[in-house]
Amino acid sequence: MTLGGKPQLEDIYALGVEPAIIKDPGNGGALDVSHSGYCELTSVGAAETRTLADPTFKGQTIDFVFVVDGGDIVITCASPANQAGNTLITFTDVGEHIRLMGAYNATDGWEWKTIVTDGAAQT
Repeated sequence: MTLGGKPQLEDIYALGVEPAIIKDPGNGGALDVSHSGYCELTSVGAAETRTLADPTFKGQTIDFVFVVDGGDIVITCASPANQAGNTLITFTDVGEHIRLMGAYNATDGWEWKTIVTDGAAQT
């Protein structure tokens, strides 16, 4: 990025734009939805699960990236996370990613909306 015609020299962290890190709670754990952030998922067992509560505010975003594949991870969402009404997100290979955004409507209440998915399957 260029500011004032000169290349930017500040470290990106100095600008305060890095995402908050959301800790992977491990097999059977509940993912933290108290703030937006970035979560690196790691599996050590053959098949693991996580749960994802509804978002806590409009525009909240969470990125999930599968970084260590000891087996599949399935996230069960409290409400549908896409237009098709799917509540499961399955990660099978390292590098798979999904970004979710929090939304509210009078009919369904709080729910996640899928912004982008790269490999993570929704069912």
